[in-house]
Amino acid sequence: MANLNSSWQPPEFVDRERCIKDTEEILGQPDLASKSTEDIFRVNTLGMDWDLGMVVHEPVDANKIPTGADGKKAGFFLLHGGSGDFKGIERHAKLLASKFGFRVIAGTFPGRFYF
Repeated sequence: MANLNSSWQPPEFVDRERCIKDTEEILGQPDLASKSTEDIFRVNTLGMDWDLGMVVHEPVDANKIPTGADGKKAGFFLLHGGSGDFKGIERHAKLLASKFGFRVIAGTFPGRFYF
């Protein structure tokens, strides 16, 4: 009899061959048509203006965006490390949008959006 209280657990180790196989499988999937747009907005706080920039990657067809258990559209907010800007995580954002259909925001810190 199956244990109804069990939940998925990640493997303790994933070998190189499995990583290559999984990567090839994902990259071999057809791309969903996706679009990328820049969004720059200003927030005034602490008596200063802060320009926040981000790039939104999403499927052209919004009906392709997966939904969560609550029925709401699912997405990701990716934020790069302390140096550079959003371009360091842009390939990950594009992959999530084009292969899995997520709406992905690649954000950056104030003053780090290089136009």
